[in-house]
Amino acid sequence: MEKGEYLKGLKLIADVVFVSFSLVLSYLLFFKSLPSAAGFSVYLCASLIALYFFGLYGVKELSLSDALKHILKAITLVFIFALGFLIYAKNFYEIPLVILVWIFNLIFLTGWRLLFRRITYFEPFKTRVLIIGIGHDEKFILKNLYKHHKFRIIGFVADATKKEIEGIVILGQLKKIRRIIKTHFVDEIIFANPKLTHEELVKIVELCKGTNVKFRAIPSVYERLMKDFVEEKVDYLPLVDLVVNPVPAFDRFLKRVMDIIASAILLIILSPIFFIIALLIKLDSPGPVFYNQERVGKAGKPFMIHKFRSMIPNAEKGIGPMWAKKQDPRETRIGGFLRSKSLDELPNLFNVLKGEMSLVGPRAERSYFVKKFDKYIRHWNERLEVMPGLTGLAEVHGDYDLSPRKKLRYDIQYIENYSLWLDVKLLFQTLWMEIAKKRNY
Repeated sequence: MEKGEYLKGLKLIADVVFVSFSLVLSYLLFFKSLPSAAGFSVYLCASLIALYFFGLYGVKELSLSDALKHILKAITLVFIFALGFLIYAKNFYEIPLVILVWIFNLIFLTGWRLLFRRITYFEPFKTRVLIIGIGHDEKFILKNLYKHHKFRIIGFVADATKKEIEGIVILGQLKKIRRIIKTHFVDEIIFANPKLTHEELVKIVELCKGTNVKFRAIPSVYERLMKDFVEEKVDYLPLVDLVVNPVPAFDRFLKRVMDIIASAILLIILSPIFFIIALLIKLDSPGPVFYNQERVGKAGKPFMIHKFRSMIPNAEKGIGPMWAKKQDPRETRIGGFLRSKSLDELPNLFNVLKGEMSLVGPRAERSYFVKKFDKYIRHWNERLEVMPGLTGLAEVHGDYDLSPRKKLRYDIQYIENYSLWLDVKLLFQTLWMEIAKKRNY
């Protein structure tokens, strides 16, 4: 198990201890007695679910400021539910108790994380960093990494004749990287050589599979892979994460459960709208009601996506596949309206129910475009690490005819920052966007 997993487990245990302590302390001060076993269990479970929901135990390690914000959101959500229950039960006497629990949770959950941040500056909690490649102002890189007390620089890996750089030993060549990682217990790898090709980067990542190391890059390297990506600065040294790990198994399980329940309920509720749209399509133009098309799903597996037909029959005859654009001349009269409100995609719910899609995720593209973009947009196929979705970051924050490169940027951000809270947030943002007519169609 990697150090990150140990630390995540440690954080979970600490949260259990301090949430429990907050509740017990509040009861002792308010009632001078302990809470019931049932009440204690319900509150503890609700608190941990809320903390998980807001990404405290998610894929990406949150910055301290983001972690504190999400803790505040989580304990406030539990507080609102507890307050609502007391008001519903007309138990106004215990409202001060709930407020007291909220205050203690805020103090202890944020306090121990602030203390833990200081502890990570000492061994054995420091992040053991291996730098790959030379030729990008090593002195500047080392200077800024040294300033950040969480890092311990293990050494360099480079195909060079030198034995050391700026006092840091060169541990070996790239072909020996797997052995170096295991021998020196490396936690993170930083790509620092701007001359590394995309093929070399992919080869290194492949060599490191199974070692659970985290990859970062200096933007001068990473800009060739992805432009305009979000950076994390270590003093004056900008670093960006490379996504190599998909959403964890437990997160995928919860996401799938949410997809099944939500899609089944929505298909039942929206069935009258399905009937009305089908009738309008038949009255508007000749042709079938539904339009089925092959798309590329998770891990490159093809599937048939279901949509309401919004274009004339044989719309691609003589011209071939086309990238989505505004005011497409091939649209029917009702089709233009359906696409402007994304109603043509409602049958995607059948794909979600079948497990071919998710409610939230990267857009499912056609194999023609997947093969085309993979040739000139590096890391395009990283989108295929997760299930495609009805909506996502690109659909909420971008134009309808967003360029493939910008769309990829949003998709990678979604994968790297995944949490159940992000999914729920994007679903509500999508709903509001459609109702308020804020989609840039």
